[in-house]
Amino acid sequence: MTVQILAFAVVFAALVILSSYVRLNIGLGGTESDRVIRALLSFVGTSNVWMVFTLASYFAPDALPGSILRFIALCSMITAPVTFLYFALKLAEVKPVAPPIVAALIANGGLLVARYLFPFNIGALAFWRLRHPVLSPLAAIWFCLPIAAGTALLVRSGARGQSPRRKSQLRMIALGAGIATACVFLSEYVFPTLLGVDFGLLLMYAALLIFVALTCHATRKLGLMVTRPDYVFRSIFKHAPKAAIVVGSDGCIVSANNEAKRILDAESLSPGAQMEDYISDYRCDVVYNYREITVGTGDGKRYLLLSQFPIDARHHDSEKVIILTDITDMKLRLMHENTMLLNKTYVDRLTGLYNRYYITDPESPFYSSGDQPDTIALLFIDADNFKAQNDTYGHLAGDDILCELADCIRESIPDGACAVRYGGDEFIVVLSGDHAYDAQEVAERIRNRASELDLSHIGADAKLSLSIGLVCGSPPLVELIDRADRAMYTSKRRGKNTVTAEQGDIA
Repeated sequence: MTVQILAFAVVFAALVILSSYVRLNIGLGGTESDRVIRALLSFVGTSNVWMVFTLASYFAPDALPGSILRFIALCSMITAPVTFLYFALKLAEVKPVAPPIVAALIANGGLLVARYLFPFNIGALAFWRLRHPVLSPLAAIWFCLPIAAGTALLVRSGARGQSPRRKSQLRMIALGAGIATACVFLSEYVFPTLLGVDFGLLLMYAALLIFVALTCHATRKLGLMVTRPDYVFRSIFKHAPKAAIVVGSDGCIVSANNEAKRILDAESLSPGAQMEDYISDYRCDVVYNYREITVGTGDGKRYLLLSQFPIDARHHDSEKVIILTDITDMKLRLMHENTMLLNKTYVDRLTGLYNRYYITDPESPFYSSGDQPDTIALLFIDADNFKAQNDTYGHLAGDDILCELADCIRESIPDGACAVRYGGDEFIVVLSGDHAYDAQEVAERIRNRASELDLSHIGADAKLSLSIGLVCGSPPLVELIDRADRAMYTSKRRGKNTVTAEQGDIA
């Protein structure tokens, strides 16, 4: 019995190794390959169940548990040849598979019913065997018929195959199945009935071990059920983490993978569509190398890096491969960091307006945003008597007045104008383009709103008035600031709370 248990362990381990190895190929070789693998796994699974429950029934008492174990073992043993036939049908690509499988199930089901007409040898490991000179060979032949039929299918398919590798694969598995069938017949009839020698389940174990060994050889050495190259390429292209699009020489999309559809937010990214419909300034005849582009999607803008190269490097006008890299998160993070840096460098913390460096530093966004227009209007604003109110009500109250004034200026200027806290209680407004011709109106609006501010929460006598100097001209801005400053002092000399435009300026 020790030998039987050791043989059981070896064969069971071999079946587990085979099933684990072929299971790794599921999902890699296409639908038909997956069906072949699952058919093989069904045969391995029923064989494992038969081995486990047969051994368990040997140690079970002759009672209800033992009867249940023997019934399961017998059912799985009868089913194993049918699952092998199913595997052979799938491997040999025979269609349809339903009729022969149904016939085999009915036939082996009849064998199961017929076997229950005779008593079992409860004390033997192979409890189902008959020693009858007529019934024993009939039962063995009946049991082996599905295996023999599957073997014949593999032999025939191997003979008709076009690929030498394919022929070798099928012949190897057919050889394993044929040897296994012979071992089963010897184990079930010849040795126990004719020769009176009982090897238990050793020959059955040997049959499974031979089949497993040759199937493993066909799987590993000969490439059975390995991934097809064309399927690999399609699968890699479809599920690649990088967005990839193949475009024809006419600019029409040939194929697009899942990531490209996600990035462009376009499930309609299908063959035949024009690439320009998704990337507006795209050109098929250009080789792009990490060009940054912006596309609009359902959830807003998306920033991408675009690379494009021809599939055939020898022919520039061949189909192109587009690789898109989504840099939206990185771009937004950099924009946020730049905004924070801008706020720290060029924004006045008290009022929220730009500080003087924004219009005097050549490196600031004010200068890098593009060429300055030919005509600029500049307002130089100073709060009248601010020092006296600051001394009267305190510095915190003075800060409140400056914040109120900043809000007043911000609300009074048109879009596109630039408001700056130049220093202390001095402010500058830069108006460019057509707004420069409305400078006088803007200045008066700021002055009037400032005089109407309610500052009673600061003090009963707290009021605000502005002296404003206005100039128009062309850059450099430093000269305009100096001229506007002199015009502002003219407003001071004229009694304050007034706007003075430099003589000759556009008003």
